[in-house]
Amino acid sequence: MKKITSMLVLAVFLISLVPTALADSDESVLDELEDTVLSAPEPQRVNVCVDKLKELRPNIRPAVARNLCEKRLKLLKKAKAISARANKLSHKAERIANKARFKKLREENVRELKELKNKYKVRKKIAKEKFKLAKENYKKAKEKYKLAKSKVLKAKERFKKAKELYKACQGTPASEECEKAKNEIRDSLKERLTNHVDMLIEHFEKIKSRIESSEILTDEEVDKATEWLDKKIEELNAIKEDISSAETKSDFVDIVKKLNAIWKESKVKSKAYAGLVVSDRFAGILVQAKQLEVNLNKVLERMEANGKDTSLVEDKVNELKEKIESAKAEFDSAKSIYKEMRDNTDDSYDYKAKEKEARGHIRKAKESLVEARKILRDIVKTLRNSNNLSDLSEITEESEETTDTEDTTDTASEETTDTEDTTDTASEETT
Repeated sequence: MKKITSMLVLAVFLISLVPTALADSDESVLDELEDTVLSAPEPQRVNVCVDKLKELRPNIRPAVARNLCEKRLKLLKKAKAISARANKLSHKAERIANKARFKKLREENVRELKELKNKYKVRKKIAKEKFKLAKENYKKAKEKYKLAKSKVLKAKERFKKAKELYKACQGTPASEECEKAKNEIRDSLKERLTNHVDMLIEHFEKIKSRIESSEILTDEEVDKATEWLDKKIEELNAIKEDISSAETKSDFVDIVKKLNAIWKESKVKSKAYAGLVVSDRFAGILVQAKQLEVNLNKVLERMEANGKDTSLVEDKVNELKEKIESAKAEFDSAKSIYKEMRDNTDDSYDYKAKEKEARGHIRKAKESLVEARKILRDIVKTLRNSNNLSDLSEITEESEETTDTEDTTDTASEETTDTEDTTDTASEETT
């Protein structure tokens, strides 16, 4: 009896497995049909599912097939809704995370901007009249420098012709022509040296005007620089008086020695002061660039809060930050070298190598800011195109001043070289 009972239980169990097996088989078929069914218009999907299921399972009852298809489509619809909700929540979470990240970036940039402003802050406000006067003085000194330089070149030609005349009359040194030639050599050399001194004076006057109009240099630094420059200008004016009374070759040799001594002492400091003057403009540009970075992160933070897409510019935002930091580092290196040049008293100091190094740092800083401007343009363009934005004025107020910084140091260097070359030539001609 027990044996018969066991066999009946086993039979019932096996029979109960048949519907489950058939259902699993039908579910497997439905998996295969899913793409085909979902590609049909929604009102027709149940009928398409039933027809396809019948093709693959000819023995399935129509009611069972319809029931299976309806259940599967309901599940798919529910799954799709859950997936959409999950995606929405995921996107919202990502947006919240991005907003928090941009807020953190903005707060960091605000702190960095504050530090930058403190480091390069306007230490004193120059009165408008004083600033305007300094600019006018610079312009006048620049014009006088150019005029003196052209006169030096003319006097050089005059001196050259006088030497040729004197050489031609060597056979009759006591003749009137030879005496005129000697007087012409003396007068042209006086003219040459006088205008050369004027070049030096105006070179110092230009640097002085720049320093007096500085808003970053302290009063102590300005006073120290102008006192030194005034002393050099006073010494040069005294030499002009010596030139006017010079008659003999010995007189001219002494004058050139004095000029060489002044120039030897001044050439490094004049280049150093010219380089430091550039700090005013460049520091302002750095602060402005950092302000644009702060504004950019503020815009991105606001866009994230409004559900706008910012993912396309994230890498560019990091590049922008790197370029601005690079410009700041290069600028600080240049400024440090110019201060070293200004304060140096060692005769063996290689100022030419140091000046070249400082100008190299300025050039790299300029290049980094130019690249930063290009990156900012790309960011603005991408944001406008991807989000249909029109007003991004707070991150498009760009400065074009970076191109002037290197020109200023280059011009100062060229003018210093002009005066140095003229001194060397005058020295050669009097010996």
